[in-house]
Amino acid sequence: MQRLITLLVVLAAVVLGPLARAADAGTPPTERRTVLVLNSYHWGFTWTDAQVGGILQVLRGSDAPPDIFIQDLDAMRQPHRDDDAVTIEHLRQRLGDRRVDLVIVTDDPALTFVLQHRSALFPKASVVFSDARNFDPERVPPDLPITGVREHLDVFGTLGAARKLLPDARRVVVFGNLGASATGFSHAHETLLKMGSPVPVEQYFDLGMNEILTIVARLSPSDIILPLATAVDDQGRRLDYSEVIARMARVSPAPVFDITSQRVRAGVTLGGSVEDGAQIGRTAAGMALRVLAGTPARAVPVVDADTTLLFNHGVMTRYGLPESRLPDDAQLIGKPEGVVERSGGIFWAMLAALVALVAVILILIANIKRLNRAEAVLEQSEEHLRLAVQGATDGIWDWNLKTDAVYVSPRYYTMLGYEVGELELSNEALLRQIHPDERQATEARFREFLAVPDAAFRAEFRMRAKSGEWRWILSRGAVVERKADGRALRVAGSHTDISDAKVAEQRISAALAEKEALLKEIYHRVKNNLQVVASLLTMQGRSVDDPDVRELFDDSAARVLAMSQVHEQLYRSHDLASIDFKRYLGQLLERLASQHGRQGVRIESVLEDVVLGIETAIPCALIVNELVSNAVKHAFPHGSAGRIQVGLQAEGEGSARLWVEDDGVGLPPGFTPATSRSLGWRLVVGLVNQIGGKLVIGAGESSRIRSGTRIEIRFQTDAPESRRYADALPLRDDAPA
Repeated sequence: MQRLITLLVVLAAVVLGPLARAADAGTPPTERRTVLVLNSYHWGFTWTDAQVGGILQVLRGSDAPPDIFIQDLDAMRQPHRDDDAVTIEHLRQRLGDRRVDLVIVTDDPALTFVLQHRSALFPKASVVFSDARNFDPERVPPDLPITGVREHLDVFGTLGAARKLLPDARRVVVFGNLGASATGFSHAHETLLKMGSPVPVEQYFDLGMNEILTIVARLSPSDIILPLATAVDDQGRRLDYSEVIARMARVSPAPVFDITSQRVRAGVTLGGSVEDGAQIGRTAAGMALRVLAGTPARAVPVVDADTTLLFNHGVMTRYGLPESRLPDDAQLIGKPEGVVERSGGIFWAMLAALVALVAVILILIANIKRLNRAEAVLEQSEEHLRLAVQGATDGIWDWNLKTDAVYVSPRYYTMLGYEVGELELSNEALLRQIHPDERQATEARFREFLAVPDAAFRAEFRMRAKSGEWRWILSRGAVVERKADGRALRVAGSHTDISDAKVAEQRISAALAEKEALLKEIYHRVKNNLQVVASLLTMQGRSVDDPDVRELFDDSAARVLAMSQVHEQLYRSHDLASIDFKRYLGQLLERLASQHGRQGVRIESVLEDVVLGIETAIPCALIVNELVSNAVKHAFPHGSAGRIQVGLQAEGEGSARLWVEDDGVGLPPGFTPATSRSLGWRLVVGLVNQIGGKLVIGAGESSRIRSGTRIEIRFQTDAPESRRYADALPLRDDAPA
């Protein structure tokens, strides 16, 4: 039973831990650390399970629980495993790109594995070992961050306690393994050889299970058994240490002593000087938390596992061993306490019971008076509740999960057109009332709600009314009673008819969809009309002989096309109120390069992602069109070559910079945009004022062009209308920005 409980605790910690992290994923915590727990032996081996249970208890209960991965090497059932490639590849696949911050290893094979492969698998990870025997700080590189709990198997203490309990013992019978990877207790053989004993010691090594049971069955109650072995049964399966001991204890006429606490507490073995796996795991996990908090692993001292003289009262009684023979510092578990012993004797027990009875009677008299008053108040409260339920527009439901009994208020029936009592009240019957399209999802959501503590249930679904129509219902609920283990026992909630609201919602959605379609059509038609206007201007310009007049027509057509492209972007955008200005500028510059296509003048762009609304995008598009066209025409006289750069950069906090710079001849001395009579410059100044921006003339710090002209506009991408048309004076390069 204890082994089963341990397995359930470990399983709950492994399975429910990630779910708890998913539930908390809504708040951005500090970066989670990653811990790998690498076990020497297999899942279900009580010693490993006890250590892992202690480790998870401490790590999960810390202020900043890490992400935990658990991997078993299964070295006990595969004692000659000499190829680690499969384990290494499996670990790499499980961990992926995740960095392992710390590795906790249980027992020696896992420690050996980590020392051999740490540099390849997790070179930055610190190492904490739990119950390792073979750790030698002199044989570990000094720069390896490692600490842990050293194994302390007290064979001396166990045999000493056994001799005291059985002073007339005829012999000590020890079962062990000589292989280095058997159970981790093979060194007990060396200990027994060194410890001299006045009682003969018989040692058996590497026997099969049937051979062990045959020897044990022939022993007498005056013999001492110390089992330290794994064994193979007649089907060739290797049984772990706990399985071997359990089978021995069932057939042994002699008491079985132990060196670990799990079987003593379960009543399988008598006892001894034992290690406690769960406590060792908690100690190792505590050291791991110190390392994760910033303490260097080498600064955390290595400690020896604690041992305790622990004995089971039930097993001692079974073998007729008196408590008086126990060592002075021994702990006895499982001993029932009698009433007489607790009170000091039958007389005192009866007297105490009489006093208690009188006190109870007095308390009952006082409570009866309080109950009478409370019943009156309760009746009044129930009357208020009954009236409130009858007058409520919501239907009330109450479901007892243990008995499947369901209560619903009268309104629950009437909102679906039924008479009170006309519906079958059971979980399955009520589920059948839900529309098939929502039934499975609703049931899954309800199961998820029951599994999560302190969660609230909320779902919208259709239910069939008595008339056959489907009514939309909003269901809400909460768990009002749980068992001690967290399982829900009773759930209560309400049903609200939201059919009218759903109809209104569908109408609004349809209206919005129709509005979006109309708005897209408007953008599309505006774009087409502007392109027609641009084409007309271009055709009209070609019919004019005067080159200056033709240039005016071409410039006007370019401005119209710039606005047309904005509407084209809006037509294709998912957001009908804003456009991706980086993409738009790229297309605009391609058109300008094709339009002005002078050989030797190169138009470049340095653009970042910026989203602008239509009221800002169109002025910025016209500004770029004017500045680039002006630079092509005037910055490179006599057909000289050069470069024009257009830049767009987000500044943060809703601001951006837009610039056009060239390495041409520069502006005339004394030039100011505000006094220029050029239509293009008047347009630029007016458009900058329109978007509430600032106009800066001169080379900026980020400019790589040290001659020519740089025009920069600084503006807010999300400026409200109240800030637009602000007073924005153009600045010279020697004026403050």
